[in-house]
Amino acid sequence: MGTSLNHGLRGALLLALAAPTWSHIAHADDSTRVQTQPQTLDAQTYAVRLADLEKRVEELKAQVRRPRRHTPMIVTPVTVYPLTSSAYVLQHVTVRIGADTVFDADTDGPIRFEWMERSAREQTVTIVATFRGSDPVFTYVSGYVLSVESERAASPGAPLAITLHEQGDATTPFAKRLTASWSR
Repeated sequence: MGTSLNHGLRGALLLALAAPTWSHIAHADDSTRVQTQPQTLDAQTYAVRLADLEKRVEELKAQVRRPRRHTPMIVTPVTVYPLTSSAYVLQHVTVRIGADTVFDADTDGPIRFEWMERSAREQTVTIVATFRGSDPVFTYVSGYVLSVESERAASPGAPLAITLHEQGDATTPFAKRLTASWSR
């Protein structure tokens, strides 16, 4: 493949070197395009131009092939532990890192995924979890949908664990009972 590419490239270079030039000749009544005589190149000038063109093409090909410096990925395992209370059922979880959504799905169990980042800079990690109330006696509670949103600044590297849990007691308002704890 490399040989046919070089032959094709050489042919294109030869055509470019031998192509005639165009000039415009303006007349009082109209403008026409006229082909001028091709420049006659002696063998030495032609060889010098061809060698220069081939050298520039080889430099460009080498620049494309040159390996780029890749920074390694920093992999951070992230685990979200759902609420273990029978009063709530986890329905949906969304996790965003910076402006990117890295997890968005309906689920009812633990969530594990890897946060991959090239730089170790700190970013905002946001979790939004949606729960539905659940009570076998008071069935109207299943109509309640609660969301908990929590965010923290975190840097990739050490494992990150987010635990969704209930806070307060029976007097705590229903909408404020759910929260998230973060640990590294």
